Amino acid sequence: MNFNFTDINNTRYKSFFIIFFSFISLLTLFLINPEDTNIYIFCPFHLITGLSCPGCGGLRGIHYLLNGNIREAVNYNLLLIIIVPAGGYFLLSNLRILLTGKSLPEIPFNKSLFFIILFIVITYWILRNIIVIKF
Repeated sequence: MNFNFTDINNTRYKSFFIIFFSFISLLTLFLINPEDTNIYIFCPFHLITGLSCPGCGGLRGIHYLLNGNIREAVNYNLLLIIIVPAGGYFLLSNLRILLTGKSLPEIPFNKSLFFIILFIVITYWILRNIIVIKF
């Protein structure tokens, strides 16, 4: 594996840093529970309104997921069901780029898929703030 670190546009160079910083971030989330520290960022929307945004609980959810507690992870943020597989595919694609120079096939993303995802996120955002059930 021969990297040309002088070329900032090198695809393997970008993939290396994506994998490296993702590993460090996930290791930190695995080891340090966001409920036990204030080293993680706070949601400005929640601080201002007291309501939860679609991402609220995501860090805690990923922490519990990395520690094998799927039920608790989904209780913190139901959108992890969509985010984790998409993020995993992204990381695997970058790992393949790093190792072989070729990415995984791109997931077709069109206007219809964009609006479906937008609808899911907005619906979740509304429901998690009007329903008493924690999700």
